[in-house]
Amino acid sequence: MSAVDEYLAQFEDEQRTRLMEMRAIVRAAAPRARETGSSRMPTLQLKDRDLVQYAAFGQHLAFYPGRETLAAFEDDLAGWKHSGSSVQFPLDQPLPAELVTAMTRHAEALLRAALTG
Repeated sequence: MSAVDEYLAQFEDEQRTRLMEMRAIVRAAAPRARETGSSRMPTLQLKDRDLVQYAAFGQHLAFYPGRETLAAFEDDLAGWKHSGSSVQFPLDQPLPAELVTAMTRHAEALLRAALTG
């Protein structure tokens, strides 16, 4: 069992279902990224550098696409609770798949640019 599967297995149905949705969205958005369990939460990495992370907390999922990506999507995040490093998606609302996809792709573009110099 992978570290991500172990992480998902610890949650009850609703949280696990939402985590699996998030997993599918970010993996589809960055299919070349490697899935791992970094910082004790599901993480996608490129060349051993963290791309995005996500985790379940109480009544929400937290998504960590990086500070630059969050700043670039500031207007799109107006309806969501967010900080400089993460955005929270309440469990009782549908995940905004298009927004998560766009942020994941943006984070990937930034990381690829940084890796190529």
